[in-house]
Amino acid sequence: MSHQSGIQPSEELLTTFNNALQTTDQRAIKVVISEEVMTVSDTLPVKGSWEEDFPLLSAWFGPTEPCFVLCRMDSTLPSGDFEWILLQYVPDYAKVRDKMLYASTKATLTKELGDSKFVDTLYGTTPAEMSLDGYRKHIIHKEADVPLTEREIEAQAVRLAESSADIGMSSRRSHAQGVTFPFSDTAKGALRQLKDGKANVVVLSVDLSQECMELDTAGDTTLSELPSVIEPSVPRFVFFTFQNTEYNGAPSSLIFIYVCPPESKVKERMLYSSSRASVVAYVEGELQLNVVKKFEVDSVDEVDEATLTEELYPKQQGTPGMTKRAFARPTRPGRGPARVSRAGTPSSTGSADTS
Repeated sequence: MSHQSGIQPSEELLTTFNNALQTTDQRAIKVVISEEVMTVSDTLPVKGSWEEDFPLLSAWFGPTEPCFVLCRMDSTLPSGDFEWILLQYVPDYAKVRDKMLYASTKATLTKELGDSKFVDTLYGTTPAEMSLDGYRKHIIHKEADVPLTEREIEAQAVRLAESSADIGMSSRRSHAQGVTFPFSDTAKGALRQLKDGKANVVVLSVDLSQECMELDTAGDTTLSELPSVIEPSVPRFVFFTFQNTEYNGAPSSLIFIYVCPPESKVKERMLYSSSRASVVAYVEGELQLNVVKKFEVDSVDEVDEATLTEELYPKQQGTPGMTKRAFARPTRPGRGPARVSRAGTPSSTGSADTS
């Protein structure tokens, strides 16, 4: 299943960007999604160095409207072409649908314009994060993320296995191991909406700058559309209320999905792995929500309706009042089973817990 939205760059955007590649007078291009197309909203000519021009972009970052900004640097690639960076601005107060669209369209944008031309991506939810100071902090953080040696990775993996081995256990236990982050007010609010039935999905991320668990996305979506809500290359925690469609009358079930893409940074994977137990503990303990099933997957599209139906309702065929639908979605070829555990039972790597 594709993570992309199907939204393509307009001819105007392609022409504007190609022209910018051929000249030296274009500093930045603001891109917005309008009428299901990525189009040019504004441009900024070169006035000084990139550091002098960068603060001029602040006028493009409002309180509710997301956008992409293609910003040309003064440094060049080995080919002699200028380097570009992509700024992805998605404010907290943007509409949920807009958040989903921009998250699922970024890959298409850079692919259509040329991935090799973009040397960095800055993601932010506030104008401050999109400022020159915000970009400098991003660079410092990026350069500090030095790859670990193989020996360090092995040592860290052992410690993480010890600290997070209880992800398959009932996380109401007060001694949940690993790293614990406080939840931001927006994250708490979204989880309360989930509890009240006003949303069926909440996606959380670790905000290292604020040292907290932050809301990434919340709202209503279908299981098949869930991949479009989530960045494909970074870890995320997902709470999703699954409404079974295989059996009429089956109750809804809250599931937890720990998404850990193989291409994500080693330190990110370690951080999320060691904090996942405390996230489930908060939701089950503080909010009194029952997480029926926990999954650990490389990509969220590994969790499909057939998988959930099999794991959550394995014996419903004989349950009074529940009628099985005529057709079930077959398991996709080429994928191994998601790593999954029921609440109260240990997780089983590479297979479903059937006890």
